[in-house]
Amino acid sequence: MLEVKSFQFNPFGVNTYVLWDESLSGILIDSGNSTNEENQRLLSFIENKGIKIEGLYLTHLHIDHILGAHFLSRHFGVPVRAHRAGNFLFDKANEYAQSLGFSHDKNPDNVEYIDENHRIAFGNIIGQVLYTPGHVDGSLCFYFDSAAVLFSGDVLFRQGVGRTDLETGDYHILENSIRQKLFRLPDDTMVFPGHGPSTSIRFEKRYNPFFSE
Repeated sequence: MLEVKSFQFNPFGVNTYVLWDESLSGILIDSGNSTNEENQRLLSFIENKGIKIEGLYLTHLHIDHILGAHFLSRHFGVPVRAHRAGNFLFDKANEYAQSLGFSHDKNPDNVEYIDENHRIAFGNIIGQVLYTPGHVDGSLCFYFDSAAVLFSGDVLFRQGVGRTDLETGDYHILENSIRQKLFRLPDDTMVFPGHGPSTSIRFEKRYNPFFSE
């Protein structure tokens, strides 16, 4: 059975997720942790639960989602998995961090690039990667059909969608990603976004102002 714990980190309130099952194998999704206090909150939870972290998956590479990637990759000795199309954001990470008042010393040095339909496997859990550009190139969502759970990054929020006014953002591409990929998932799929509260595919079809009729 898939278990999920969320932490809200950094001034942008990034949701960093810990996923695990009864085997105590687990993964992390996004890495908003940016201070020693945030690092300790996350590590204490993982250590107290006895979870063995097997990988860090990034929904996209905007600076607020990658602040803790180097630290977590090194601490757990695991690869960081992301889409290659967003790699330009690693190159600009320090510039973006400084403009937002963050300290960002290092990008992760153990990155494995993944794409659509990559198989996410840990413990007894198997998930699927969906490529969902529009918010930014390289945006991914992670879908676990056996648990009816989707991690949508900054593509889809509760009654909202990701902004498209940043570099490589495109609203029409974002809308297509949501309609053709996310809204074709079962209606009872629970959605855990990159910011804000959880929602469901059914709720967003009915009440998201960008899509409801």
